[in-house]
Amino acid sequence: MQVLVYCSKHFCAEKMHAVTLILLLTLVPLVYSNKYENIPDYALKLEERIEKHGYPVEIHQIITEDGYILGAYRIPHGVKKEEPENRNKSAVLIVHGMGGAPHNFLVLGKERAAPYYFADRGIDVWLFAARASETPFKKHIELDWDKDPEFWAHSFHEIGIYDVAATIDYILNCTGQEKVTLIGHSAGGTEFYVLLADRPEYNQKVKVTIGWGAAPILHRMDYPVMLLGIYLDDFIKFLFSLFARHEVLPGFIADTKSSMIDYYLQRHPLWYNVLKFSLAGIGSHNSILARYDEYNPIIISNIPRMSGRQLLHFLDNVKTGTFKKYDYGPKGNLKRYGQKEPPHYNISAITAPAAFFNSGLDGEISLADVCESIRRLPNPMFLHRIPFHRFTHTDYIFGYNATELVYEPTLQLIRKIDNGVVFPRVKVPSDY
Repeated sequence: MQVLVYCSKHFCAEKMHAVTLILLLTLVPLVYSNKYENIPDYALKLEERIEKHGYPVEIHQIITEDGYILGAYRIPHGVKKEEPENRNKSAVLIVHGMGGAPHNFLVLGKERAAPYYFADRGIDVWLFAARASETPFKKHIELDWDKDPEFWAHSFHEIGIYDVAATIDYILNCTGQEKVTLIGHSAGGTEFYVLLADRPEYNQKVKVTIGWGAAPILHRMDYPVMLLGIYLDDFIKFLFSLFARHEVLPGFIADTKSSMIDYYLQRHPLWYNVLKFSLAGIGSHNSILARYDEYNPIIISNIPRMSGRQLLHFLDNVKTGTFKKYDYGPKGNLKRYGQKEPPHYNISAITAPAAFFNSGLDGEISLADVCESIRRLPNPMFLHRIPFHRFTHTDYIFGYNATELVYEPTLQLIRKIDNGVVFPRVKVPSDY
């Protein structure tokens, strides 16, 4: 602590600029490589990519209760339109994870990517886009994301209770359906668990929650980079405060057309391999299923901007092994919550049926955490353990065999629920 106090008092402006430059030169190469500009799909917007693959797409504008303007992308049917079209088809909302974007779900391409696979089989597919992740609209009715720090004053809590809630309401109103099926990858699941725990009335609007590598309890993580972040969480908070940062990275880093990035990487082509291995290592274990030489251009064609509070909220929950609200510090918590510690989300309020997909090599979501979540939830009804021991956290969306290992059993589950099949409470493995 004495070191931090010393730094805060004696960190001169010149040193701050030098450290900032070093950090930027270290992080920038992981974001962009100019060699991708010659690849046709690189510069396409999400809706253009969907249309190129031969699928219909609708862009819907959604305004949240706290003034954020979201874009939701709908793929109402597959390449071959139903004749006559089924007006009562299931509506499925696919929710991306922290630092992700809806276009990540399109990486596997025509027929094999999850949205296409479901649409081709009669599902009304909606792709969720959290605030600041990807939207063709102005991003807030009043705030500017480049000028107003208040724009970034949110964690995954607000994304859950406002963004996911508003998108569910919009879908139900648009389709006339009574309930929607939720699929969440990684923190996408965390966000809808937050909604259902904090605004339990939404449980009545959800047919089933399906977590791909997601669970409300996150504690037993095998992810060295994230574990280091947990160990250094107080220092990370100090850095955010010191540099008055509200985003994880400066906004211009997410702008892949930055001339600085072009200039820097044109002289360092080796960073292509750095980018490749960095993406392959997300979630601790390198994927042997994701064809990153082919996928990298699509993955980095949209670099979402992300609030620092999302990262801090996540680190705090993993560190404590609890599912609780954002920690504003003792004084901030007293002002906001009426107590010095942030309150825990009421997991017992999540009454919507819950299904889980888990893989043995998922470094972020362990089977032990999934099992603990199942024990604490009122209505867990399905656990699918992926039968391939090298399946990683990112393979849910980037693994070339995710279609067979994840999307096909997910579709079978959705159809059974749609047909009225009632599942008994799922039992956790005896050794967990």
